[in-house]
Amino acid sequence: MMKQATLLVLDGDLAPTITTLATEHAAFDPVRRRVVVQNGRTVMAPAGVAALLFASDGTICDKLDHSRATSEAWIEDAFVRASRTTR
Repeated sequence: MMKQATLLVLDGDLAPTITTLATEHAAFDPVRRRVVVQNGRTVMAPAGVAALLFASDGTICDKLDHSRATSEAWIEDAFVRASRTTR
């Protein structure tokens, strides 16, 4: 099974910015990386979480707060760590 990572952008004021940054980094490896926007659906996430990163088996690899989710370095780091996750 190919390791894939999905970054789920949660609704909020910064969602468009996070989506743009994450999409740019997902484009580095479009086969194994994708970005999904919550778009009004209910997702249970701790307060202060702006994005969730899921491994291919559906487990949460990372919870990015607003500061990390708007940083290109942290987004790339999250995608790289998710690709290394062996589950």
